[in-house]
Amino acid sequence: MRNRRPADRRRQGAALLVTLMILAIVIILAAQLSSSTRTAAVLSTNYTADLQNYHALRAGVNYAVMMLRTDAGKGVTEDTLHETWAEPYGESNPLMVGDTQVTFRVEDEERRLSARSITVQVQEDGKPVTKPNPKARDRMDRLVLLLGVPFGNFGQAIVDYQDTDKEGEFEDGDDDLPLLSFGEMLLVKGFTEEVMYGKGGSDPHEQGLAPWLTVWGSGAVNINTAPLEVLMCLHEKITKPEAEKLIAYRDAKKQDGTFQSFAQIDKAVLMNDLRMAEDIADVLVEVAKEGALGVKGTQFSVFLRARTGNFESRARVVLKRDGANVTVLFWDDDQRFTRMVEKQ
Repeated sequence: MRNRRPADRRRQGAALLVTLMILAIVIILAAQLSSSTRTAAVLSTNYTADLQNYHALRAGVNYAVMMLRTDAGKGVTEDTLHETWAEPYGESNPLMVGDTQVTFRVEDEERRLSARSITVQVQEDGKPVTKPNPKARDRMDRLVLLLGVPFGNFGQAIVDYQDTDKEGEFEDGDDDLPLLSFGEMLLVKGFTEEVMYGKGGSDPHEQGLAPWLTVWGSGAVNINTAPLEVLMCLHEKITKPEAEKLIAYRDAKKQDGTFQSFAQIDKAVLMNDLRMAEDIADVLVEVAKEGALGVKGTQFSVFLRARTGNFESRARVVLKRDGANVTVLFWDDDQRFTRMVEKQ
């Protein structure tokens, strides 16, 4: 047999090497294509689920709007925790929007202390000027002290952020404008995420200020829905036992089986039905006359959760109710606040 020439062997070796290189490139491209296909499939699934969740959340908001409109149609002057809108919806029987489950809860913003009411707008020389509201500032400071949040002069920090003067300990970088969203409070000097959201524990002293503050609402705390901590902050004379009397009264049932409520801040009711001392009753009436205490809600937060398969979305939507007219003021996807409020 005749031996192949060295040149032929070299050409065959080169062809083999080129073939192997092409094969390697094809394998790499195939692997990348497979990976890209899987990634695209995951992204497509997530996008579809996110889109389904978003529209399901909107359906939940519409349901909450309907509940608030129905409640307004009853002609009742006060808002309480025993009304239909105040009950968590869908925990045992979720609202189904296609394959998506929706649950939500509604809270009136007047159950919280208003960070916007800490300042008031007045006219000076024909121009609007924002001035501090000392009583509202004191309530903020009592809340911080009560919860043990590490933020001295918290009330003044909120004042300096919103007032129009340049005098104050916390004036650096302030906007001199009213707070427009809850997340904006992180721009207030000294206001950290730990101050706002706490350490994540279930104890009130570990939850930060988020569950007890709002930048919405009328500024008048709803005596029918406010939690113990907020009621105690209304005035230095309202101690824990006095606040517990208010809660016990609104949680008690009448002879007809319906729950009691405060239709107005009435001194006679406070003294006769709640057995409050006259000076405490006078304090509550005074706070009501000031405009810092009321019996109803005007703006409401809807805390929603939608789940499609293993994909979950949450949102907080703020609604304004004016009679039977209910409109959306704000849509917030800040899930930290949603989860924090759910711990209450």
